[in-house]
Order: sequence, then structure tokens, then C-alpha cells
Amino acid sequence: KKRRNGPVVIVVSDITRPVPYKLFLPQLLDYLISEGVRKEEITILVATGMHRASTMDEKLFMFGEDIAINYRIIDHDAENEAGLVSIKGTSWSGSEVKLNRYYTEAGFRILTGLVEPHFMAGFSGGRKAVCPGLVSLDTIRMFHGYGFLSHPNASNGILEDNPLHLEACSIAGLCPSDFSINIVLDQNKQINSIISGEQFKSHEEAV
Repeated sequence: KKRRNGPVVIVVSDITRPVPYKLFLPQLLDYLISEGVRKEEITILVATGMHRASTMDEKLFMFGEDIAINYRIIDHDAENEAGLVSIKGTSWSGSEVKLNRYYTEAGFRILTGLVEPHFMAGFSGGRKAVCPGLVSLDTIRMFHGYGFLSHPNASNGILEDNPLHLEACSIAGLCPSDFSINIVLDQNKQINSIISGEQFKSHEEAV
């Protein structure tokens, strides 16, 4: 009901994050199709940040053969200016923001991610799928730069006054997702909880 004109874009992590997509992504895709979304209207967007593009073997491992072969999967490229769009407004730090074109032009945006303690951003997941996952190289460099990382609150388990958290939240808020899926794992890397909904509230609950 909330969908605008444009494809449904599902933002996923790359191979460096142990998100068990095989356990929930097929059900999500089946649900979208059962609600009238055509397979060709769905894009799976890999939030690579500065990482390299995913290989076919990695896509097969992460998503399974059916999804890897039958769905459009695109890797974000932070250095491809043609694939980025300037967003109205500025980030928490006052910086201009460029985001992945597939994400900004989507008719419905779904974020997915793993929520666990993070040594810089306090906790992973949620807003980090957008920043640094889908931003330009300049934004990533600043996000991972000394000015942010040297702050005493840029540490494990701390969100309050953490510049990385504030920057990422502000950027994610400039082009909000329509739905967010937060995965919490147990000590055996199995799903403990899936907490979904509005991007900031659901992430806070997962934290």
C-alpha cells in the first residue's frame, strides 16, 4: 500500500557479514510476489560500502541458487558517480550526501542487516546498511576517518553521542527505508530474533 512508482529494492549485506539470508530471504521474496510484485520488479542491492563486488560463488552461498540465478542482484559501487544521486539536505556533520541510485529511485525500500556490538559504530545493522553501505567514497572516507574514530564514544556498545551513529542515522533519515528487517544471532550464529518495522525504532529494539 505504501509503494511508490518504481521497483522494490531489498538492501542486503555482502559476504563479510554472517547474515543467514537463506533462512528468511526466500520467504520475503515469496511474500512480495504473493502480494502482486513481479519478480522483474525486485532488485537485491548489496550494500558493499568500500568492499569489492560479490562473486557469483558468494551470491550462491549467501542467497541460494534459486535467488542468485533468478533475481537481479546489483552490488553498490561507491566510486561510480553515474550510480549515485545527490540527496537534498546535509548529514549530521554538515556534509553533502550521495546515495546509490537504485536505492533512491526505488518505489519501496527494504533494509536488512545483522545487529550486534560494533567496535566503532556501537552496534551494527539498521542505518549502517545505508551509511556506509550505499554512500559515495567521500562519505565512507570521512565516516572511517580519524575525526570520527578518535572520538571516545566511537566504541563497542555505545550509541549516545557516537559520531558514527549520528552520521549514519542522519544519512539514513534523508532517504528513509519503508521497512527494515533486523537480525539478531545467538552464539552459534543461528537466528535468535527477527525484529522488523520502522528503520530506527526496529533497530533500537534489536539493540
